[in-house]
Amino acid sequence: MNRPTQPRYAVLMTSLLAVVAASLACGPAAAVPTSTVAAPTGTTAPSPTETASPQPTDKPTQVELALVTLLASGGNLNMRRGPGVGYNVLAVLRNGEQGTITARNENNDWFYMEIPGQPGSSAWVSGASQYSLVQGNARAVPVMFVEPPEPAYIRNCIFHPVKILPGDILLPNQAAAPDNKVQFNPGIYEGYDQNVEDYPKIFNVELREGNTIDITSDGLNNTYSCP
Repeated sequence: MNRPTQPRYAVLMTSLLAVVAASLACGPAAAVPTSTVAAPTGTTAPSPTETASPQPTDKPTQVELALVTLLASGGNLNMRRGPGVGYNVLAVLRNGEQGTITARNENNDWFYMEIPGQPGSSAWVSGASQYSLVQGNARAVPVMFVEPPEPAYIRNCIFHPVKILPGDILLPNQAAAPDNKVQFNPGIYEGYDQNVEDYPKIFNVELREGNTIDITSDGLNNTYSCP
């Protein structure tokens, strides 16, 4: 008995499907579509690292400093170690002398400047004095901070009251301790015995920061010491 044969068109269809399957298995994968971003046109701003920003400065230029001066006009001015009368006097700015201001205090009323005739040495001068003439913009110079001054005292060790000049301060005798010890600014002082006729001068001293000066002799040449 003969086996039935497949129709001819069925054989052709089977061969065609096999070819298509082989092509799909071996051919390249389809490319995945990607989006394309157009490059921006025009000028792109530089990144922060490409351009250095100008930095502010609180230091005046040398030209500005050269234009800021202080002149002693009409009298002499003490030049001190710091910005205040509690500091030692280092020199005197005489009438008509001037100097370049290189620093100031925070209140802008004391100024640091070179001592005339002493290159490399500077001191503080009050700008609030009637004899001070500041020329230029003093606020253009930097602020300088200085440690507070060391206090100085005069103590009366005799048994007579003593008047201190300048200042017209009356120091009580040693029996009034501790009120017989009074703080003074650095400077030159004289003392006069108030219990002796004609109020003789019994001492003349220069008081410096941190010092305590004792009055030990009265107008009768008696000598004492403070307990």
